[in-house]
Amino acid sequence: MAQPPTKKLKTSISSFSQPIKITVGPSRTEFHIPKDLLQSEVSQLPLLLDTESQTIKLPREDPDVFVLFATWLTRGSIELCFEFINLDNLNVSPTQDTKAAAALKTQRLDQWHQLVNAYILGDLLGSVAFKNTVMDLLVDKAQVVAKENKMAAEMQHRSLSLIYDSTEAGSPLRRKSSFSPR
Repeated sequence: MAQPPTKKLKTSISSFSQPIKITVGPSRTEFHIPKDLLQSEVSQLPLLLDTESQTIKLPREDPDVFVLFATWLTRGSIELCFEFINLDNLNVSPTQDTKAAAALKTQRLDQWHQLVNAYILGDLLGSVAFKNTVMDLLVDKAQVVAKENKMAAEMQHRSLSLIYDSTEAGSPLRRKSSFSPR
């Protein structure tokens, strides 16, 4: 898995100066992240940053997805984020409880959609290491789903438009998936 910047970034006094304010979503949820962390990982920072106000505005992004990036950037793992839909410890057999199995299926689809959106955010920010981390999780989750049941077609249907509308033609997410253009 790709190393997050917190594991490799050397700090200095300037690392703890005024952070960059990032407003996310229509509700303008505020995040404050040290500039050196953002510079180390966000290649689109010069295009996104309003240098006068030291603010980045992401009005169309979801704060629950952005917090995955912020957690990865500052803590080293998406899975340390409370907003991450983590289902790895759930073990429901469809024959045991059909309601629980249906709920798990819905949660798996929500998790997949969350990770696809995280990848798209990484693309917008220009964070290759974050996209690699998300891609690793997508591959892991797809393998779990393939073993559990035949939910892949539903995952494809739910994510196909989003992936093709939000990524470039040569995107690794398009190439790595089994999706085909509409």
